[in-house]
Amino acid sequence: MNTPQLISSGVGRGAESQPTDPPSPGEGWRSARWPLLVVVLLGGHAVIITVALLLSLAWIPAALTAPAGYEEALAWDDLQAARQRSDQLGWSLELSPTDKNLLNGDRVVEIRLVDRGGQPIRNAEIKLQMYHLSRPGTVFVSEVLPDESGLYTTALPMRREGAYQLKAVAQRGAEQLLVDTEIWSPASIGRLP
Repeated sequence: MNTPQLISSGVGRGAESQPTDPPSPGEGWRSARWPLLVVVLLGGHAVIITVALLLSLAWIPAALTAPAGYEEALAWDDLQAARQRSDQLGWSLELSPTDKNLLNGDRVVEIRLVDRGGQPIRNAEIKLQMYHLSRPGTVFVSEVLPDESGLYTTALPMRREGAYQLKAVAQRGAEQLLVDTEIWSPASIGRLP
């Protein structure tokens, strides 16, 4: 009796007996290359961001708080009453940085103090406290008296262009003007006075 013969088509037992090529030496490395590349790139990115944050904290200490902020908060009611009395005076103070610099780099500033009618106030004493907004830890203080013409001038270390926080007290006898504002200082040309 004839029994049908199965012909092997490469599937089943016949496929197992065929020899296979040995794996090439770099085949295991190729399969791990992409995940390893992703890990290296993410790790490099984390290092770059960490270094950038550390440098920004060292060079731009904007996280510092404004000087005397805590003391002002404790004396809030007294400060508001003093500001109200100051506003009732009608005085105004205008600080203008000039293009004149001293040899040490300090900038000459002119201060104009006028009353409600626009007349200059000649016999007052002005106390200034200023800092650049990017450097609130570097505060400079100055006391200014008028010259013969009634103009108040002083030299301040305003070496940077940008916004400054100005706190000033102009006092003549019992009258007192309080100023707390931001001013913009343009770049100086740097002429000597």
